[in-house]
Amino acid sequence: KIDVRILDGQVENMDEKMLMDTVREYQPNYVGVTCKTPMFTASQKVMKTVKENFPHIHTIIGGVHPTVLPDDTMKDKNIDFLVRGEGEETLYELIEAVSKDGPLNGIAGLTYRMGEHVVHNPDRPLPVELDDLPFPDMDTIPLDRYHQVPDAVFVEPIRVIITSRGCPYKC
Repeated sequence: KIDVRILDGQVENMDEKMLMDTVREYQPNYVGVTCKTPMFTASQKVMKTVKENFPHIHTIIGGVHPTVLPDDTMKDKNIDFLVRGEGEETLYELIEAVSKDGPLNGIAGLTYRMGEHVVHNPDRPLPVELDDLPFPDMDTIPLDRYHQVPDAVFVEPIRVIITSRGCPYKC
């Protein structure tokens, strides 16, 4: 079991001081960021802040932007690891390997540095059965802080869960 804390910097309106206070209090071995292209600059800022203040923490980035542009993303030296594609298994295997000083070359979907060289392991196949993945633990997420758009017809907060992955036509 891996102890995880999820922070949503946008929802929490988190500034650099709040990030540093949280990292200092929690003392994680890893800080990971999910990233879509519009948030890439903000993701880089998080990684830079973490590395400048806590150089021993391993930084991990994943999401659409890093998956599509891994070489461009890895130009940022504050990023230690990049998880491409669906990250559940890759991320777990990465943390297991690093915590045991194990090899990284067998972890599908992982991009990392070997010295100054960037290594792209083979892609991980898409999960066939999404039902095999555990249901997300929503207890750690402050769901009451998420709000609908002002003109939404829902009185109570709603949660969105993605029930499929990718394009059915294998685009």
